[in-house]
Amino acid sequence: MYRKVGYVFGAAVGSFAVICGFKNQYLKDSNDELQFIQAANAQDVRKEIENNERNVLLSPSVSAAGYEKQNISLQNTIRKARDLAYRKKDEVGAPGLVIGVSINGKIVWAEGLGMADVENRVPCHPDTVMRIASISKSMTMAVVAKLWEDGKLDLDKPVQYYVPSFPEKTFNKEEVTITTRQLVSHLAGIRHYEKATSNNKNNRNNDKEIVSKEIKDKRNKTQANSAADRKDSSSTDQFEADKEFYSKERFATVQDALKIFQDDDLMFKPGTSFLYSTHGWTLVSAVVEAAASEPFPDVMRKFFQVMGLKHTYLDVAEPLIYNRSRYYSRNGSGNLKNVPYVDNSCKWAGGGLLSTVGDLLLFGNAMLYSYQWRSELAMWSVQPGTTRNWGRGDGYGMGWVVVPSRQEYGGGDVQAFAVGHTGGAVGASSVLLVVPNKVSYPTAIPLDSELAHHTPSVPNSLSVFSSLESVVPQSSDVCVPCGVTVAIIMNLEDVGLRRLAMDIAALFCEI
Repeated sequence: MYRKVGYVFGAAVGSFAVICGFKNQYLKDSNDELQFIQAANAQDVRKEIENNERNVLLSPSVSAAGYEKQNISLQNTIRKARDLAYRKKDEVGAPGLVIGVSINGKIVWAEGLGMADVENRVPCHPDTVMRIASISKSMTMAVVAKLWEDGKLDLDKPVQYYVPSFPEKTFNKEEVTITTRQLVSHLAGIRHYEKATSNNKNNRNNDKEIVSKEIKDKRNKTQANSAADRKDSSSTDQFEADKEFYSKERFATVQDALKIFQDDDLMFKPGTSFLYSTHGWTLVSAVVEAAASEPFPDVMRKFFQVMGLKHTYLDVAEPLIYNRSRYYSRNGSGNLKNVPYVDNSCKWAGGGLLSTVGDLLLFGNAMLYSYQWRSELAMWSVQPGTTRNWGRGDGYGMGWVVVPSRQEYGGGDVQAFAVGHTGGAVGASSVLLVVPNKVSYPTAIPLDSELAHHTPSVPNSLSVFSSLESVVPQSSDVCVPCGVTVAIIMNLEDVGLRRLAMDIAALFCEI
């Protein structure tokens, strides 16, 4: 299913991949002090970024003086953004974080701050690999979109059509239907981690997959539990309450993972309310397996390959994954500690992937590329009844949080259209944010051109094209992708990074 090079995400890869070679450097003094594995050959990275700056910001007609002025502007913006990142790191006491920013599909800044491994004094660098948590949902949605476009998956059929073993459901003694469309928008009524009960004070009610405090404060009462309460409890109590989040059990198949929740009652009638659920995405992965006729891990590995995501993996402990970070949390006294071992095979689709900021930017730009080919992407449309508190009138689409373009009053704040996802895993926090700019297409497109005649391959397409040829005219009048993408990963859990990403994106949008 992924053989066609024209699959838009795959097609985007060639345009976006930035190949940086990093060399380990070791610093020693005569007293054999601890080794510091340095992040890269800084000169090579600087040259690559300078080339990207020239490609992104300049046309051939720009003078040398103009280039120098724009280059200074970019460097000043990077300094401001770096300061914002350090502020966040210092505020929360994070061991390390990695941040990357691209403009119009080209990486203009990628940098690691702090330590990837505190005990062994290994610093973060642009190739550091960390858990991306719920950004896994956005990647899984791209696979769902491709299957939908190819006619292999119907979003509106009952999930039992693809997963016959999943029990039929009722709510208030009424038979109800769960669809894949509802699952990818958290509208299906599937519970999140621990079962929510009114008298269970230690319930796993905090949604670490959406880590911003503003979102936590809006959590459904059956899920609400303050971070302060969790910190005051002993680690034993916390792990008991969070036993699914901190699961150590290895599930051989997606079908086995469904047994965690498949027999539990629904939280509400499907389609009538919104409840963020990572377990719902485990059911999505079972649907993908059936539609693709192969195991979900194999489907994702093929997706990584065709997308050019060379440093994105399933979060499995045994394989050697170079540049993999350690993960941390804080104890009741506020001291840093290693997090316990967990096995994420219960939630590959919803929060079980590893990646780098470079791969996240590549993926985000591929999505931006797809969106701007036809100025639409169904998964980037707010679904009724959803809200995420990222901005005014925002909500959840399909695997993405969506902030609509909005301005209520003349001279008032102009809210830019943006999409993204945050993530919170054991020992890690993350965010991916995409802010599209308007694309200036040629004023006239010949009637016999491919762009004029191109239509989606199937009805209800998500604009994931399958043609082998580009349908966007490649000329100086068209820049696709056009916009700013920000990726941040951190090796400390329970940190909201959404506001930091938005602030940094705003800086780069002004260049």
